[in-house]
Amino acid sequence: MGRDGPRSCRPLHREGSTGQGEYTFGEIQAAANRLANYLEFVSRKDDVIISAGYRIGPEEIEDTLSSHEAVADVGIIGVPDDERGEVPKAYVQLAEGVEPAESLAGELQQYVKDTLAKYEYPRQIEFIDKLPTTATGKIRRANLEARHEKASDH
Repeated sequence: MGRDGPRSCRPLHREGSTGQGEYTFGEIQAAANRLANYLEFVSRKDDVIISAGYRIGPEEIEDTLSSHEAVADVGIIGVPDDERGEVPKAYVQLAEGVEPAESLAGELQQYVKDTLAKYEYPRQIEFIDKLPTTATGKIRRANLEARHEKASDH
């Protein structure tokens, strides 16, 4: 590491910026507290699910489930679990003409187990009419998390 820290942590100043330092999306912001003589790392919230010590990326599960013929789209979030800390939960938008069923949920779980590591399969599956997305088509995981919390409160 150089005297000024890693290159990716330098502020990116743009025309019209406030001068407070702006960072490109996804970069880790490093803030040094000179009085306490330690380095603090601050970053955006990521979507990684930590389940029983395993790091699980939701995109990998989404890609796998999306390749199943019954699935039109899918969003994965981590939900609290007493035993594992967090577990993957799938919100599945089914393909046209496919009806939700408990047997289908089991089939989708097995599909992930057969394709990925056993610990990555979604422990919970909820069928949903339409996934919340951004204008560019990315899944709004925050909306799915809020939906789960609302359902858990009842």
